[in-house]
Amino acid sequence: MPAQIRHQELTEIEGEVNRFLTGCPPKSRIGNGYGLLAEDSPVRVYRSTRLGGANHFGGIDDVAMTREDLISSLRSKLLRHAGDDRSICRAAAENGCFCHGFSRFTNRELRRRMAWIARKSSNATREELEQIIDRWQLARQEYNQLSTACDVQCREHDLCNGWDDFSDEELARFDSELT
Repeated sequence: MPAQIRHQELTEIEGEVNRFLTGCPPKSRIGNGYGLLAEDSPVRVYRSTRLGGANHFGGIDDVAMTREDLISSLRSKLLRHAGDDRSICRAAAENGCFCHGFSRFTNRELRRRMAWIARKSSNATREELEQIIDRWQLARQEYNQLSTACDVQCREHDLCNGWDDFSDEELARFDSELT
């Protein structure tokens, strides 16, 4: 009986996500090359970050990258890991990179942050809950016409704060780790 209830709850939540997705604009309408509408960009340039890079003489050149440049670079690298069928939250958790996605939260914290989903699927396992949240992240990306869950979370702040959770230095370190 509990398995039937769990299946029914998950089916209902999946139905809600699917109903939400059917009302989303198509992906082809995504704004600029980064998936952000320029006038609504949630990313602000705070200051430049200096990154070291080897020059052709074997020395080190200082390369200035703005916060926006770092986010753009991270976005494209993370999207290679994620693809169309999973968010970068899930990809980061599975690959142990960037912020570590869903895996950075304990079960209790994940359920607290996404309480409205967790309440509707109270008997869901951690894996099932992550799948539902992953689908929700993808739906929000589609609806908001944004490239990544980090872009969405900069606006919505329900799971985390997206790019805003990290300093310029942390973004630079993540970018160099993903190279």
